[in-house]
Amino acid sequence: MWEDLIFSVKVFYYAEKIFRVESELYHYRYNPISLTNTFGESRARDLKGAADEIENFLNKQNISSFFQDDLLALKTRVKSDILFESKKDIKKKYISIYPEVDEILYNKKMPVLKKIALKLVLNGKFFIGNFILTLLKIRRNIINKVKNILMLY
Repeated sequence: MWEDLIFSVKVFYYAEKIFRVESELYHYRYNPISLTNTFGESRARDLKGAADEIENFLNKQNISSFFQDDLLALKTRVKSDILFESKKDIKKKYISIYPEVDEILYNKKMPVLKKIALKLVLNGKFFIGNFILTLLKIRRNIINKVKNILMLY
């Protein structure tokens, strides 16, 4: 997971020039059973590992201070993905990572149900928090299926 992000950060750091290609050279096809759409211990570990590797790389280059907002956004994405997508045992294991992003996770732009679920999970009330998250996942899956059907026409 996210090996392309790690690669991109390093390539952009070392590149002397960057060019933009106007052609579409990459086509993404949604696959509901792919690794990126299933969440287990390995995905949680990979996401955290990628964020940590990027942060370590930026620290070694002495440029992390220029990317503090980006690092916080990356860590927020990792923690929220783990807390919203994983099972109870994985949530418990990773709940304390990146405490510096906990306030960001409560921002005004986050949907109310997600905020409630996250607050419940962070306070150890996994059952009801997971129940709300499951309902949100079902809703998202229905929306994705409808989008895929509409794309066929």
